[in-house]
Amino acid sequence: MTRRSRIAAAVAVAAGCAWLPAQALAAAGDEAATLSYLRAERKLFDAVKAQLGPAQAAANRYAAQTAAECPGVAAQAPPGLALDELGAESLYAVSLAGERSYRAAIRAFASSVGRLRWSSRKLTALVHRYAQAQRAEAALATPPLCAELREWAAGGYGAVPRGSASFLKQVGVAEGSEEIFAGLAGYAHSHTKTMLRAVEQLEANAALAFLGAVVPAVKRLQEALGMHSASGAQPPSGAPGAPPA
Repeated sequence: MTRRSRIAAAVAVAAGCAWLPAQALAAAGDEAATLSYLRAERKLFDAVKAQLGPAQAAANRYAAQTAAECPGVAAQAPPGLALDELGAESLYAVSLAGERSYRAAIRAFASSVGRLRWSSRKLTALVHRYAQAQRAEAALATPPLCAELREWAAGGYGAVPRGSASFLKQVGVAEGSEEIFAGLAGYAHSHTKTMLRAVEQLEANAALAFLGAVVPAVKRLQEALGMHSASGAQPPSGAPGAPPA
């Protein structure tokens, strides 16, 4: 082997040795970010569970107040897409009212996971978009439902009011947790994988518990408003942390 060949070989070996620690560091960073994300999720779902009582009470209050403000406003509305969309708005409105009891936990979650980084740019971007959407939905106010329904009725139950359409575009955008969990699985090892499965189950349980707390209020509200045939009465699937979507 010539001197030049020996030098080239030494450089190649050195480069390989330098690459291995970098790869190990990236793997350790991914594992740490994954653990941090799962801990933040678990903390959020614990907060949802702890606040189910206040969430249900807040949802009931909003539904009762709105029902008293404009009873029967949609009683003459024909079945159709507009009624379904306004039914969905009523569902999200009641959900937002209930969610107020743990909005601080949502904001803390979004702040925590919004700073995490993985070696996968795709996963990092997905988590950051999810955090941003959670933060935005946590800042939403409940819509002026009665004013919008009166506007709709005054227009002959035609197109959905502009305010309702705008509100519906803003809610239900904090989706992507399933895709995030799938991405995290690639960076989870033994103990972390067990934790990942447990947090996924916590999310499902929290979503069901939240819906169970607020959907009865939604149904009473829609009945009082005369929205009997609105398909928006059916609870959508999704996790709390934003109105279910």
